Amino acid sequence: MKKIIKTLISLFTFLSIFLLPIFFIIWQSNIFIPQNPTQEIPELSESTYRKYQSQTLGFLLNKSQLPAEMTEFEVSHMEDVKNVFVVSMGVLFFSIFLITFLVFKIKNKHVWQAFKKSSILAILIIVLLLILSLFNFENLFIYFHEIFFPQGNWMFPFDSLMVQVFPEELFENLAISSLVISFILALSLLFFSFYKIKK
Repeated sequence: MKKIIKTLISLFTFLSIFLLPIFFIIWQSNIFIPQNPTQEIPELSESTYRKYQSQTLGFLLNKSQLPAEMTEFEVSHMEDVKNVFVVSMGVLFFSIFLITFLVFKIKNKHVWQAFKKSSILAILIIVLLLILSLFNFENLFIYFHEIFFPQGNWMFPFDSLMVQVFPEELFENLAISSLVISFILALSLLFFSFYKIKK
């Protein structure tokens, strides 16, 4: 039983380390996502650009409808994005709930050993993803979309509003930011786990 509990703690801690920064960035998008266009977009004024961006992000949080300027293809993709977003949020909240419940239920070093294992694994994967993001983000971006959006409705013309408002460079910066936050979380948890195990 202890082995099963430790495995569950390790698994859901690992998931939380990766998911929590992603949702933090989305919830604090005004900090992480530029409010002004980095290039001139003929179809949009700066105020319309911000509105388009705000509505698109707000759609994920059930705060707004998608912009009227979106094509049917873009709407289809954003609906798929929202489905992934909702499922991921459910996984995150369930993970945090389960970890909290098990930690208070067990209250011994087995919990911290599970935290240590998950944080070490997370750090190794984060370092690998950071290297890929820095040197070959385009392929990483493609693989991610092929896994989560196999229906293929994520590929848009380079001059589409979706690509101009949310260019690949923006996703690269957000991915690196998310991974750095995940790395800090995992490293902090690792040090704290060593402290609790030795205590």
